[in-house]
Amino acid sequence: MRANPPDRRATRVHDAIGHAHFFIGDHEKAIEVSDNGLHMDPSLQGANAQLGRFLAARAAIDGLLKLIPRFSLRGLERNPRFIAPDLVRELTDSMRLAGQPEKAPADS
Repeated sequence: MRANPPDRRATRVHDAIGHAHFFIGDHEKAIEVSDNGLHMDPSLQGANAQLGRFLAARAAIDGLLKLIPRFSLRGLERNPRFIAPDLVRELTDSMRLAGQPEKAPADS
C-alpha cells in the first residue's frame, strides 16, 4: 500500500485483498476490506448476496449499471480479471445472485 502514495486509500490493494477473502469464502471480510478502499469493487457485491444482503447487493449493482450501463456477466466472462475459470465462475455466479444482468442491453 505504501508503493502508490497518490492512492491514499490503496483502493486497488484493498480490492485485491477483498477478492482473496471472497475466494476463500470469507464474504464478510471481503466486504469489510474492500469498503476500506475508495470504492466498493462492484464484483464483490456478490459477497453481500452470498450473505443474504440482497437489497445492499442489488443497490450496488444498480449503481454500477448507472455508471457502466453495458456492464454484464457475459462481458466479465469474456474479459475476466482472473485466469482460473473456477474463480471467474464463482464471481459471476455471486454477481448473478446479486442481480447483475447476463447481457448488456444491446446484446439482447
